[in-house]
Amino acid sequence: MLNLGLDAFLVIFFLTHVFFAFQSFRRNNGQLTGLLRKGVVDLVFRKASRAFYLLLIPAVFITGIAAWSFYKVLACFGASGFILYTLTAVFALYSIAVIASFLFGKLIQLAAHKAGL
Repeated sequence: MLNLGLDAFLVIFFLTHVFFAFQSFRRNNGQLTGLLRKGVVDLVFRKASRAFYLLLIPAVFITGIAAWSFYKVLACFGASGFILYTLTAVFALYSIAVIASFLFGKLIQLAAHKAGL
């Protein structure tokens, strides 16, 4: 029972983290759109791409741990078969998409600020 509680806490904590990353990305959407319209995103991303990929490695690892905990929580509540795998895959893909978008946006903003844009 303790493991289920810890897994549920981890899933809730991770979903809270994803929620705040999504809100931050939505809040900075105007600034990112402005950079995109200026046409400097390609140039800025070339400079920040190494940092993006390095930051994405722990994000994928942490998302994998959270997805495994989500899988165990769903299995404990009786989900099985196709539904279990589908919900776990959707959870993992959505989470990594939001976190990757957040990281991409922050790195673009930092690189643009550093370049004086």
